Amino acid sequence: MRNSPIDLVNKRFPGALRGYTRAAVDDYLREVSTDYEEVVSENARLRETIETLQRELSAFRAVEATLKDALVLAQKAADDTRSAARREAEAVLRDARAGATEVVARAERQAEAAHVQRERFVSELRVLLRTHMEQVEALPREPAAPPPTPVSSAREPASSTDAELSPGHVGG
Repeated sequence: MRNSPIDLVNKRFPGALRGYTRAAVDDYLREVSTDYEEVVSENARLRETIETLQRELSAFRAVEATLKDALVLAQKAADDTRSAARREAEAVLRDARAGATEVVARAERQAEAAHVQRERFVSELRVLLRTHMEQVEALPREPAAPPPTPVSSAREPASSTDAELSPGHVGG
């Protein structure tokens, strides 16, 4: 059993010959009792501090575990988002390549059709020109016609039929 500070103060020792002075021993016991009381109080205060710190440490460990879980979840979410974005980008790229391939194929078909149409037009134009040249060559060659005579500025007298038909003319 432990001695309390009060036990130290109240402790009585039996007297003996050539022993210590009772008053000096009592004074010393009071000092030791006071020191011991301070140590016991300090010890109790330190125990409370330890308990408080242990509670805080437990709380911090719980927060740490929560933060670790949140960090793991955030990392997983980031990985999932990155994977989804990569898959979507690959799908968009695949669709774009397919669309580009289709556009190129259509353009090539149109270019081929335009080339065929041009060749057909050129061929038909050559046939038409050849036919016209043959027709021109087949025309009889006539000597050049004399230039037309200029119309005189004086009027020739009107024929009698014209005079008879004109108004105000008296027949005769």
